[in-house]
Amino acid sequence: MRGCSLVAVIAILFGVGIAQAGSPKGDIQTKIKEAMENYDLMDYDAARKSLTQALSIAKKAKLEKDPVVAKAHLSMGIVQFANGDTDGAKLSFLSAIQIDTKIQIDAAYKSKEMSALLEQVRKEAGGGGGGSKEPVV
Repeated sequence: MRGCSLVAVIAILFGVGIAQAGSPKGDIQTKIKEAMENYDLMDYDAARKSLTQALSIAKKAKLEKDPVVAKAHLSMGIVQFANGDTDGAKLSFLSAIQIDTKIQIDAAYKSKEMSALLEQVRKEAGGGGGGSKEPVV
């Protein structure tokens, strides 16, 4: 009897894993993981391609505001920053912050400069400085 229960539990867990992997969120997570593995190998073009695919999946599934998509944007910013595209990184970080205001760079990918850029974008997105932008006459 105990053996049957163990088999049932394994079958259920395996089935849940398959269901997640076949879902848009699961596909996005897989693409992010794939991208960051390519990043670790310094294949920034392959990483960017995987993240572009992840964002495309998100758009098709109407998940643009999901936290997993914030992670995809953040990862894209990390890749762009490493590839010398600071403007692209800022835009990707902004997209991530607009979804998840508290998003952070994983320690494995964090650098002082990259963290400073993320915090700069976070402050700018918060509208620091206030006041109207009407010209003074």
